Parts: sequence; structure tokens; C-alpha cells
Amino acid sequence: MSWIWTAPGAIDDVEERLHELRVEWARARARKIQWEEEVMTLREEMRRALRYLGWQAWWWREHAALHEEVSQGTGAGLRAYALKQASWHERLAQFFQRKWKMPVLAAAQHLVALEAAAEVEGADLDQFFTQHNTVVPATSATE
Repeated sequence: MSWIWTAPGAIDDVEERLHELRVEWARARARKIQWEEEVMTLREEMRRALRYLGWQAWWWREHAALHEEVSQGTGAGLRAYALKQASWHERLAQFFQRKWKMPVLAAAQHLVALEAAAEVEGADLDQFFTQHNTVVPATSATE
């Protein structure tokens, strides 16, 4: 249990402010949990998309050899089409893998920079992020 719930009179005289602080803490915790769920869902969707594309490539490769009942010319065309589709699905899966790895690396770099900035009290964050080639986090108008 967080200290915020057990701090009697942490703010002397102003019990309402303590209540507001507790409410804000609960809301922030709920947002954190929702974002964690969103990240889990997104990762699962990404995993499933890659698995599906892999299965599609396999399926097209299997069907490339199943056209023995048609003429040789038509069979060659059907095989070429099936192999083209398999190749397309494999390339699409590779493209997504590359795209989806890049944000993870950028986010890790950003977190390392934030951690280092937190260690330096009173640091000019704009200057810090510029020195570490990291994007300065944007603040929204609603915060």
C-alpha cells in the first residue's frame, strides 16, 4: 500500500488537498494500468500478425505444387503466382519486423536518457536531450 493512503495529516490543516492528491494518484495508477494493458494487447496483435503472414507464406508455397490436373502452361502460371504470393507475405512480415523493432530501440534509448536526466538535479533537460540525441518529450496542453 502506498504511503499516500496512510499519511495522516501529511498536509496540515488541508485535508481536502490530501484527498485531491489521493484521487490524482488513483487516476494516474489507473492510466498506468490501462497503458500496460494496451501495450500487452498491441504486442500480441503484432505477434499474431507476423504469425499469420508466416502461415500465409507457407500456405501459398504448399499450394504452388498442387496444380497437376491442369495443362503444363497453366500449372506453371499457377505455381508462379503462388510463389509470388508466398514471397510477398514473407517480405511483408520482414518489413513489419523491422518497423516494429525500431520504436522499441528508440523507446529504450529515451528511457535511458530520462533515467540519466533524473540523476542530475537541476539539469537543463532541453540541453540534456540535445546532447544525448534524444527527442525532447512533448507536454500536452491537458497536463
